[in-house]
Amino acid sequence: MRAVAILSVILFHAFPTAVAGGFVGVDVFFVISGFLISGIIFAGLQDGRFSLRMFYVRRICRLFPALLVVLAFCLIAAWFILLPDEYRQLGKHVGGAAIYMSNFVLRREAGYFDTNADLKPLLHLWSLAIEEQFYIAWPFVAVFAYRRRIDLFNLIAFLLAVSLVYNLIRITRNPVATFFLPGTRAWELLAGVLLASVGHFGWTGIGQRVVAAVPWRISADWRATAGLAAIVLPAALLDKTSLFPGWWATVPTVGTVLLISAGPSAWINRTVLAHPAMVFIGLISYPLYLWHWPLLSLAHFADGGRSPSPLLRAMLLGLSLLLAILTYRLVERPIRFGAAPRLPTAATLAFLCLGLGVAGQGINEGWVRPYASRFGVDKVVLAAGEWAYPSPDMERLIFDGRTIWRKTGSGGSVLFLGDSNVEQYWPRVRALLAGAPGSYKTAQFLTGGGCPPIPAVEEPRHPHCRGLTEAAQDFVEKNGVDTVVIAAQWWGYFQSTAYRIDGLPLSGPQAADRAMASFSRFIRHFVATGRRVYVVLNIPISPELDPKSLVDRSTFMSFSIKAGGVRLTQLEDSFGETSRRLRAAAMQAGATVIDPLNYLCDQQGLCPATTVDGDPIYKDSSHLRPTYVRSHVKYLDAIMSRDKV
Repeated sequence: MRAVAILSVILFHAFPTAVAGGFVGVDVFFVISGFLISGIIFAGLQDGRFSLRMFYVRRICRLFPALLVVLAFCLIAAWFILLPDEYRQLGKHVGGAAIYMSNFVLRREAGYFDTNADLKPLLHLWSLAIEEQFYIAWPFVAVFAYRRRIDLFNLIAFLLAVSLVYNLIRITRNPVATFFLPGTRAWELLAGVLLASVGHFGWTGIGQRVVAAVPWRISADWRATAGLAAIVLPAALLDKTSLFPGWWATVPTVGTVLLISAGPSAWINRTVLAHPAMVFIGLISYPLYLWHWPLLSLAHFADGGRSPSPLLRAMLLGLSLLLAILTYRLVERPIRFGAAPRLPTAATLAFLCLGLGVAGQGINEGWVRPYASRFGVDKVVLAAGEWAYPSPDMERLIFDGRTIWRKTGSGGSVLFLGDSNVEQYWPRVRALLAGAPGSYKTAQFLTGGGCPPIPAVEEPRHPHCRGLTEAAQDFVEKNGVDTVVIAAQWWGYFQSTAYRIDGLPLSGPQAADRAMASFSRFIRHFVATGRRVYVVLNIPISPELDPKSLVDRSTFMSFSIKAGGVRLTQLEDSFGETSRRLRAAAMQAGATVIDPLNYLCDQQGLCPATTVDGDPIYKDSSHLRPTYVRSHVKYLDAIMSRDKV
């Protein structure tokens, strides 16, 4: 079963469109882990030989050797590949991984401007962190309950129910935290624990009443078949846009419980899962899990942030398999099963892991600069990390539970509404107000990262977006706003399958029609009450505009800065229809349309990535950097003027 789990995960990471829901393999791992480890605990308690100290010694000898090798490899290999800010982030992740706190580190980073998951070589260690956090507490609970003769089935079932309910409540409110936090994932491990308790102690407590109420039994073959289907179907049907975990996570979890409970007599288990190849993959599943993602992720960096070719990804999986075999045979097995005293070995491994964690934190503090720092890439790194919204001189207002940032001017009031693509204009607005506050209107920003300013368009993973447009209407009516500026990353939303209206993905023609109509009605509401409305279309977006794409890493041991930019014809081919429809919907509703392409692209049809002085224009592939906006983006100046009526 470990083979089923690891294969689904690595295929999802390498070929995400082919195995779009392969991430459920992690949930399978959780159940297997809870079943196997708790089985060891329960057997030791029944024999009277269980020792908490030796339990943790065995865990260290099992997990730390391969982890140390992979973490050390990442720090060394990344020194040759990553830019300074990327290397610092990796150091932070190594520090978190060394003490099994990766999930909390990643949770704190999560946000609209978080680094792409493909560019985090240790992202996958969040699941190992959750496991070990679970095993810090669970053995103590199990020992206490067993020795106090507390019914384990009742206890485990209660804890499982609490964690599952907590997960289901949190998933719609904060999907990211629900994904990463141990309290919302513990129920999956506890499902395996519950099964192990039945195997060792039988059906007890409430379990006896449940069994007595069921007049029939499902055969082992049917349980195995249903269990495997419950794992395979989510792997095929789900994708990154799915709200997960949540109800969907119960399917592979229950499926794994069914498959384990079927035992060796089930045909699937004795022929498919017991096949020597599957057993071998399961044997090396831990080092294979550790190795595969860093190799895939570092390959993204080496190719300037682009996804490696399918052939290269397949080759990297082959290399991961080879490294996993070598790690298992040369590192993991000799230490785990060697003759060396267990306690001194565990102490040494813990000391080495802690030392590596300290080294990672030192890298995060800038103690070690990577090889790329010798090639004058600081200008690019500075641009990539630059953002200026909100700034300390903005006044924070709370309206209807939402934050609105304001800078006071005179003679009128402008509301800037949208996502981060409207926030990017704040440095220019600030410069105007700072230079001549009596000449420009008060500016107010009502925004949400990843929130399209179109009524009825929703994305389950962005619950903070709900009610944004309604709040804007109320604020405008109650606060004397005379001008509304609406801007967003329109192209991304209208090419998305995650953003939906009336349940239909915005990328489809029917949903796009409904969204355009909804947007037009939204604008008419403001126009009908005497407000001026400006709709700002998309700025150029492309991986070629990302400042880090300007760094050429294709030559080994060498970095150079190259010219970047995107052709207008490329943007027209990809997004022209969306822009034309937005323009028509806005103008028909009475809005004035501003097209940034007219200002950010030259007469030769190129939208450059740098100024004539070689300074990056963009923060990333879809946002202008504050320094450039402050000095060069003047197409909103007239809107801010108090003379504009």
